[in-house]
Amino acid sequence: MNLISIPKPEERTAGISSRVPGADKHIVLIDYDNINLSTLEWELRALQSDPEFRLGTFHLLQTRPRAFGCICLDEVDFHTLRLIQFHTTCDIAYKTAPRYDEHRACVLRVEEKGNRPKPTYLKSLLAPSVHQQHLGTAILLNAYFGVPMEFLENSDGNEKISIEEYLTGKRVR
Repeated sequence: MNLISIPKPEERTAGISSRVPGADKHIVLIDYDNINLSTLEWELRALQSDPEFRLGTFHLLQTRPRAFGCICLDEVDFHTLRLIQFHTTCDIAYKTAPRYDEHRACVLRVEEKGNRPKPTYLKSLLAPSVHQQHLGTAILLNAYFGVPMEFLENSDGNEKISIEEYLTGKRVR
């Protein structure tokens, strides 16, 4: 018998939840590790032009060199969110994370993680949106990261947002 030791998470951090409070919808959150910016942009633009998804603007946060959190304010159902993520080369652990989250949602870090600072706003990849978009996330992006609000095209009027605190133990330095 082989035993595997899993370190206990000890560092507390917080992230934005994909779940839109009061609705059966999710915003699109994608976490990438070990990717260069031009490849990331190419992949996100492919999602924006894919007729199956027709996603609007993506806002890119940099968590460390070659690591990014991507946020699209478009509201989709959970099945569509999962399809979008599986069409990407995003972090494998991120693709499976919702099954371990008590709210069955994706969470993208927006606070410090151990000695790592909170993510920084890098840029927005503009694309028109055909979906309703979450106002609460737009407000958070503006307040935390300085993302301009003019990128919000089809506001749902819902200012509520879900932030999840969680423990993490992997690579906090």
